[in-house]
Amino acid sequence: MDETTPTAPKKSTKTSTWTSNATYKDKPEFPPSLLDSVVNISRETGNTVQIFGDHGIGKSAGMKESAIRQGLLCIKISAQNVAPDDLTSAAPIRIEVEGKIVSTNAANFEMILQDLLMDRLRPGQPFVIIIDDSNQAHPLVQSQLMQLTNNWTIGSFDLKKLGCVAVIALDNASLAETNHIVEDLAMLDRKITFEVTDQDTAWPSKIALAAKYSDVDLKDVFAVRDSLPKALRFILSWRTLDHAIDLMINGHPGFLALPVVDGQRMWLDIVSDGKTVARTKEVFSKIAQALGVPYTETVDMVKLTRDTLRHGWSTRIIGPHGIGKTEMINSAVCSAGYELVYWSLPVTDFDAKIAPVPSQGGHLKMLLSEELLTANPKVIVLDEANRPKDLLAMARSNQVVHDREIGDIAIPGLQAVFAMENPPEVLGRKYSVQSPNVATADRYHATVIIDAADMPWQTWMRENLARKIAVRKATTERRTAEMAASLAEGTDFVFDDSTLTDEETKQVESMAAAYQSVVETFLEWYNNDLDNDGRAWMSPRGIERMINAHVVGAPLESAKIWLAPGEFAPVPLANLQARLANRPVTGMRDLTQNLDEWIAKLSESGDTAEAGNEYTDMVNLIFTNADAVQLREHMDTVVALVKFIPTRCRLTYFVDPNTERQKFWMEAFRKAKAGTE
Repeated sequence: MDETTPTAPKKSTKTSTWTSNATYKDKPEFPPSLLDSVVNISRETGNTVQIFGDHGIGKSAGMKESAIRQGLLCIKISAQNVAPDDLTSAAPIRIEVEGKIVSTNAANFEMILQDLLMDRLRPGQPFVIIIDDSNQAHPLVQSQLMQLTNNWTIGSFDLKKLGCVAVIALDNASLAETNHIVEDLAMLDRKITFEVTDQDTAWPSKIALAAKYSDVDLKDVFAVRDSLPKALRFILSWRTLDHAIDLMINGHPGFLALPVVDGQRMWLDIVSDGKTVARTKEVFSKIAQALGVPYTETVDMVKLTRDTLRHGWSTRIIGPHGIGKTEMINSAVCSAGYELVYWSLPVTDFDAKIAPVPSQGGHLKMLLSEELLTANPKVIVLDEANRPKDLLAMARSNQVVHDREIGDIAIPGLQAVFAMENPPEVLGRKYSVQSPNVATADRYHATVIIDAADMPWQTWMRENLARKIAVRKATTERRTAEMAASLAEGTDFVFDDSTLTDEETKQVESMAAAYQSVVETFLEWYNNDLDNDGRAWMSPRGIERMINAHVVGAPLESAKIWLAPGEFAPVPLANLQARLANRPVTGMRDLTQNLDEWIAKLSESGDTAEAGNEYTDMVNLIFTNADAVQLREHMDTVVALVKFIPTRCRLTYFVDPNTERQKFWMEAFRKAKAGTE
C-alpha cells in the first residue's frame, strides 16, 4: 500500500482478557492495584470515589479496565466537554388522549415540557460513571456536578434506578496540570478520596503497552523507566512513554514525545547540588537499545507529517508567524487523500460542533456538525491552537487530540490531528497566546519546534510565486467581472485560474519571467545580506508581502512589520535596493563565483594577521550572516577563505547558538587544517 494511502483510524487494543505477547508470554503476577478496589468501594459504600494522580499515568484507562473485568459497562463523562446541561434537559412532548397520540391538526392537541435524559445514561445494564478531568471544567460546571457526585442523581433522574452502581471522579491535583484547584469544602465533602502514583497504575499501564506493541519485548524499556527518579517519571509518564515508543520504532527521536510548556520542552534534567545534569540523551539511548532501533536526534518534518497521517497520531507544531506551518500541513493532508477539517481555535465554538437534541424515543442524543459526519477519512487541523476563545475551548480540544472524541462521542473516520501554535515570544516580543499545562501538552504524540529554516518555503517561492503574481495581475479585470456576476446571481464566487484566455496566457508568460528575477533577487538578499535577527524579522510571509508590494510600486518600507508610530521592523533595505537596481552587492554566491580574486584580496593581510583588512571584514560578515544550509552549499569556498579570517573573528564561529552552524564550522576547520598540511 502506498505510504500516503488513507487507512482506517486505529482501533483500541485494550482488552479485558489475557493475550500472550512478546513482553509477557504468560500473564505476570503483579501486586493488586488500588484501582481494582475503587469500583467496589464506591459500589458498597454508595459514595463517589475521587482519584487524584499525575497526568498520563493511566488513571482513566486503568479504571475502565477494572470496570470491564468486573463485568460492568463504563460510561465516561469528560467534564471539560460535557456539562450536566448536556446530559438532561426539558423538551416539548405530545401528550396522549385515550391511548393515542393526538394529531398536530387536532383541535385539542396539547404539549407539555418533560425532562429528558441522555440516552447513554439508560444503557439497560449495570454501569459505572467515570467523571474525567473535572478540575478542567468551568467552575459553574463543577458546581453542577455536585448533585451527581453527592447522591448519583441528575435533574429529576435517579441514576441508581437506571443501573448506576458506582461513580468515580478522576483528575490531576496540581495547578501545573489543571485549570482549577477545587477549594470549596461543599464540593470536597462528597467523596472518598485517594491519591495514586505512577507506581499504583504500573500494572495496567504495562499490560496495555505490552498488548499494544505485541511483537516488541518491552521489559527492558519498562526497566529504564522504573530506574528513573520520581521527578523524571513525572515528565516521562506512561502516556509519554507510549508516544515515545511509537515514535522511535518509526524512526523519529523519542524526545519529541516530551511535553512542551511555555515554549520550553520538559527535558529529563536532574538538579543535584545546584548543578543541572542532563539525562535526556542517556534515557532515550537506553530505550532505543531496548527497542532494537537506532538512536536519532534528527527531526524529519516530511516523514513526521507522513507518519502522523499513516499511524493516526496527534502532532503539535510550534513555530513563529508566517513560516507556512498551516499551508504545509493543509497541503499534505489534501495530497494524501484525506478530507481536511480546519478549525481556527480563536473562533471555534465547540458547542456548535455537537449539541444534545430530543430523539423520537424521548431521549437526548448528541448531534454532530455536518463536517464531522462525512464518510471520508478526515484529519482535523487545529490552527492557532494556543489562542482559544477561552480556557474551556483549549480544555475541550484535549478530547479531540487524545481520545478522537467530542462531547464523549467518537468522531467518525478521524485519522489524525495536527495543532499549530506560535511560541510564547519571538525577538523579545510576546505573542498573545495561552500555554497549555503539562497534562494537556503530553496528550500529543509528538511536539516539534521549528523555524523558517525547517520549511521548504524558498523552493515554493522559486517554483510558484512569480506565476501566482502574474496570474493575479493578468486576470484582475476578468476576476472582478465574474465576482460581480456571481454575487448578482446569489452564488458563491470561485475563480478558476487554470483556464486562462489566450491573451491572459501570453501576459502571464511575459510577466512571470520578469517576476522570477525579482523573486530570486529577494531570496538572494534574504540569504546573503541579512543576519540571523534580520531573517527572524522577515518571515516567509513577510518576504512574499514585500515582493507583492514591490511589483505594484509600493515602498518596501511599508511591507515590513509595523511596530509603532514611525517605527517598522529593524531590517536594513540598502542592499536589497542595490540588488533591485542591479548595483553590485557581495554575498556568498559572489565569493564562490570569484574565488581566486577573493583569495588574492585576502592574502594581502597575511594568513596570521590579527587586524585584517576591509576584505576580511566583509567576508567575516558574510560568514556570520549565512545560515547552515548556505554554508554547506559553499563548503569549498569557506574552507579556502576561512584561514585568512583573523583569529578573534574565527573564535566567534564556535559560540554560535545554532548547533547546525557549530557542526559545520568544526567540519570546515578540519578540512581547512588538512588542506594546509
